[in-house]
Amino acid sequence: MVELHLRQLFCSLLDTPYAGVVAAGESVDNLINNCLALLQVRADIDPDDCSIVMAALKQVKAHMAQRNSLVHGLWLGYGGMKERQDPLLIVSKRRKADSVSTHTHAEAEALAQNLRSQGSTIFEWTVRVLPEALHREQVYPTPPRHQP
Repeated sequence: MVELHLRQLFCSLLDTPYAGVVAAGESVDNLINNCLALLQVRADIDPDDCSIVMAALKQVKAHMAQRNSLVHGLWLGYGGMKERQDPLLIVSKRRKADSVSTHTHAEAEALAQNLRSQGSTIFEWTVRVLPEALHREQVYPTPPRHQP
């Protein structure tokens, strides 16, 4: 849902019927960076409103980095240990293991809840501040037809 709300925010900030074409191929990190850049130049949006969504975007960026480590890291299970222990997570960047840590299911759930909360904040902000732009119809390319 966070990605959907980021794409909605980006399209609403860009406020063109072609924004969806650009947003469709962007990573979460690029969407966040582009939203932050657009917020800095949108003089028509109250600075206090901007600060609310900018803070949420920055939190999403940090939470998504944690999420990516959890999702894409190497999880080492409990093995043959008699006592249950928290699983180990090895996060490798550029082909070397940078960190080894333990994570509980509760921490993973808390991260998911934080992402849901920030996604909701972004969506509610977009509905409140940019309602017309949010409802702007987007134009997407028509897929090529296969010739028999």
